[in-house]
Amino acid sequence: MFRRKKPEVPHAKAEEASGKDDKPEIKVNKASHKRCYCFLIFFVLVFVYWISPPLVVKQPPLPEILQGTVQDLINKISIFGDIDASQYLSQDLLAKNLSAMFEDMAGRMGNKPQIADDSFSVGSKLIDEEGLSKVKHPVVFIPGLVSKLFPKKALGHNEPNFGHPVKLDPKTGGDPPSGFKLRASLGLDSADYLFPGYWVLAKLISNLAALKYDSNSMFVMGYDWRLSMKNMELRDHLFSPAGGNAGESWAEQYLYSHVDISGPLLGVPKAVSALLSGETRDTAQFSSLATNVLERAFSRRERTDLFRSWGVLPSMIPKGGSAIWGNLNLPSLDEDPNKIPSFAAMLAIRGTRNLDLDVDASIAYLIKEVGDLYWTKEHQFGSAQSSNEAEHARNDDTAWTNPLLAPLPSFKTNYTIYCLYGIGKPTERKYFYTAESEGSSCVPSDDTNHCLDEKAVDAEGVTHAINTSMNADTTIENGVELSDGDGTVNLLSLAYMCAKGWRSSKSVVNPSRVRVVSREYLNVVSPSLNSRGGPECSDHTDILGNHGVIEDVLRLATGENLEDKWVEGGAQTWVEP
Repeated sequence: MFRRKKPEVPHAKAEEASGKDDKPEIKVNKASHKRCYCFLIFFVLVFVYWISPPLVVKQPPLPEILQGTVQDLINKISIFGDIDASQYLSQDLLAKNLSAMFEDMAGRMGNKPQIADDSFSVGSKLIDEEGLSKVKHPVVFIPGLVSKLFPKKALGHNEPNFGHPVKLDPKTGGDPPSGFKLRASLGLDSADYLFPGYWVLAKLISNLAALKYDSNSMFVMGYDWRLSMKNMELRDHLFSPAGGNAGESWAEQYLYSHVDISGPLLGVPKAVSALLSGETRDTAQFSSLATNVLERAFSRRERTDLFRSWGVLPSMIPKGGSAIWGNLNLPSLDEDPNKIPSFAAMLAIRGTRNLDLDVDASIAYLIKEVGDLYWTKEHQFGSAQSSNEAEHARNDDTAWTNPLLAPLPSFKTNYTIYCLYGIGKPTERKYFYTAESEGSSCVPSDDTNHCLDEKAVDAEGVTHAINTSMNADTTIENGVELSDGDGTVNLLSLAYMCAKGWRSSKSVVNPSRVRVVSREYLNVVSPSLNSRGGPECSDHTDILGNHGVIEDVLRLATGENLEDKWVEGGAQTWVEP
């Protein structure tokens, strides 16, 4: 049902060579190659020697043939002349480790095959221990900015711009004038892996499959995540079988619950920095060498142009204003009560003028900087103060990305919203900017009577840059001040709506008092060599492989109800008594 044949992508034909190029003769110095090999072998042997203690404990006696073979190998390694391996490696070290490896392999030969990873472990555990194996509610996945796009119409081009294939028209937010079109991939394979080896929804899908879920009961709603909500509705339509839109009672009739996993419900500060200068904490932490490589491959100017063409990043500009995110007179809920409030300003800009801008002023400053782009008039960032204001926002497309303005649908059933998110990881919250680069100058033209003030333009044409020299204690790193969160989204954005915004008895955006449940997961780094964290990792993306999260999703899918689960230092104190 969800299978599709991927369209063939035309490629530009390679230019035929007009003649044979004269290539200079390259002479290879065999002696230097021998030294390189010896150098590499040296480090391999040192590494093996370093890890040898835990590997050689209580090993059985070695067969004489294996002892002789390994000693001969060591002698052969030493004939390169530069390294005597026997000086760095005990005579029987390799032999003992090889023997242990072969014995371990022999011991596994007659046993039940071992599962290489935890793809099915959570579901299998629930089946074995609780007999939980039934399909009750179909599951619809709506991925974040991780689903795949495939070319609908690709034109051969020699564009040097790295971001050209995914860039949108900056004037309309739709497909670019070049004719290069991308559309969302469909089916379960559109969000299981972002690329080979980097799983996204794969672990959730696999564990649901252990409970007998398949392509008839699991669906991925792929969409073009680059588009704004307004443009998505204009370009990509969803219809009922009769060709019309769903009725007002559709949600109540067909939806059982909504599970939000690490959702940036109130936006993220990094959307502001990405749109302002093409930078985030990730790029600010690069070394000077890595920064130079990145700038040559994909400069700040190119990154800024790409980000500003998308509709998704403006949709994640922080919502709620200073009443939520704080200002000089009103500390935010995520301020550390044991420290002096420091999140009053989201942007601290130093240049020809010194500016400390709270969230409202930061958004106004950003919109002024980017100019007349299509998305500057497509969003509202405030909060509804009355039921009438909330109902008016229901049909206002500028409020659709703001849960503090657009109300929830009305439900008479036991519909529940679950917020599942991780905490305990430093997350970017405030930025220290410099408004001009070193050596930039302001030269007035004939038709202007003053310089560009704080907008002095650097060599790339970007007017601002994060001041990476700004560091203080453990909360400010490379010009970025940190708060609690999941490494990408702040706790304030992850938790506020489920702990307070929708849960409050005075909420005007939850008219039918939909039940709301919060589930917090403290980030625990696995001691293993797993590059993606581990079974208790609560990073923004890796939480999709968190065993606690997977178990909760499986229980909800099979009809169970869950209650609040709080972590010390989380959002429990925000809940009304």
